[in-house]
Amino acid sequence: MGLAAFSAVVTLALAACGGGSSSSTTSTTKAGFNAANSSVVNPSTHKGGTITFNLTSWEDSMDPGGTYYASNWNFTRYYATPLMTFNSCTGSCGQKLIPALAAAPGVGSDHNMVWTYTIKSGMKFSDGQPITSADVKYAVMRTFAKEVLPAGPVYFQNLLAGNAAKYKGPYKDKGVDLTSVTTPNSTTVVFHLNKPFADFNYVAAIPQTAPVPQNKDTGPTYQLHPVSSGPYMVQSATLNKQFVLVRTRTGTRPWTRRCASWPARSSSTSTRTPTTSTTG
Repeated sequence: MGLAAFSAVVTLALAACGGGSSSSTTSTTKAGFNAANSSVVNPSTHKGGTITFNLTSWEDSMDPGGTYYASNWNFTRYYATPLMTFNSCTGSCGQKLIPALAAAPGVGSDHNMVWTYTIKSGMKFSDGQPITSADVKYAVMRTFAKEVLPAGPVYFQNLLAGNAAKYKGPYKDKGVDLTSVTTPNSTTVVFHLNKPFADFNYVAAIPQTAPVPQNKDTGPTYQLHPVSSGPYMVQSATLNKQFVLVRTRTGTRPWTRRCASWPARSSSTSTRTPTTSTTG
């Protein structure tokens, strides 16, 4: 599946948006095959509530740096905000690449071998800690540690210059810098490539660019308590069983949506459970 193809699931999941009145309406029209590709299925004006995803098995990893499932790239956007993302809307609108953590799309220079991103002002983790360019760089660095994050893609290993071909990540190569990603200041991150690549903004849209604070990284168990940079944060998680999210308290709203507002912060939760669901 191409990088541009993972925008529909979250659009459906976040369909409960709209008017702010106390009353609510919900359509229960039976949906046809792939109906959510072109429209919101059973739209509702109700704000808040619980969304439950029932799965037959656990994802490859809930760690944004260690997942390669397209559906999970979508789901991680609840709690992990990459530099770029896809617009949260249906149809061709959802194929549009837009800034998420970044203030604007990356700027290519030196024949598209250098890509520069500036982080939006005021971005914070769910614990209130400011997000910096060093957090983005560290997120990329840890994806090189395949003994810890074996399932994630290898775009950065293949595209980055400097010592990327031999770098083993921050766990094995402690104290060793990844020289091809630089942070000239707290809001700027620069990627130096080993060859021209005009579509690097699509690489910046994968969850591996979602920031990770180094002082909160716990390696293989980080997937159970990732520090959120998105609109939701982890309330509880049990490996291979359940992953529960609640709204963040920091007011982070990383990317523009076509709905007027996010669901009510006080009561909205999202639960992902790897069990088969049935309907009566």
